[in-house]
Amino acid sequence: MYKLRYDIDKQVFRDANGNALYGLIPPLSYGERATWVFELLATDAGGIDLSQVFAWRAAVETDFNASTGPMVRTTTGIDVDATGDWPVVSVPIDTLTERFLTVCNGRQSTPAYFELAGLNENGDTAFYVCFPIEALFPIDPQAAGTIEPVSVTELTSSQVQAIAAAAGREAAEDTISGDYYSKEQTDALMDVKANAADVSSLSERVTALETSAASSGDSSGSGDSSGSGDS
Repeated sequence: MYKLRYDIDKQVFRDANGNALYGLIPPLSYGERATWVFELLATDAGGIDLSQVFAWRAAVETDFNASTGPMVRTTTGIDVDATGDWPVVSVPIDTLTERFLTVCNGRQSTPAYFELAGLNENGDTAFYVCFPIEALFPIDPQAAGTIEPVSVTELTSSQVQAIAAAAGREAAEDTISGDYYSKEQTDALMDVKANAADVSSLSERVTALETSAASSGDSSGSGDSSGSGDS
């Protein structure tokens, strides 16, 4: 567990006494499955209001090019404790990914960025922080275990629930199958947000999409009679 205190107004880390830690760049190593805990501070008047945040996502990348996708992405398991003087956000991070390996292989240290975003009920960004980190690479990366690809075209169930809430619905857990949706399913669910009247419509559309995806796999290899030559 890596604990940090971050001043979102001054965009600087601070120690337990409130002193600014200029130049602090948190390290993150390949193969690390850690939890970063952020105590979010605000030195300006007004404090920090996270009441409009319905879902969270975090990512690590070396650039801001959307076509490459992130080295690390976290969309589930992010926890917020707002009972203290300042909110504390816990973010699980799994760096054992193909892109982390590809980007950092051959270099002991690679400059990168960490971002944390909170989405409101419309799926829009209501909270955002981003700061530089140091991506580290070990001498023996195979010791870390089996790598996993990072999904870059899927929407999490928590984000679907946020979209559903925007239309005045509360999506129950049993209406959503699995943790992720494909890009095609995401597009359809965005359409649900604009047109559906209640959560039953969301459930019906999800079921239809899943049935369609399963049947398309069965029918893709079965020949048809479209070329039978009927006059």
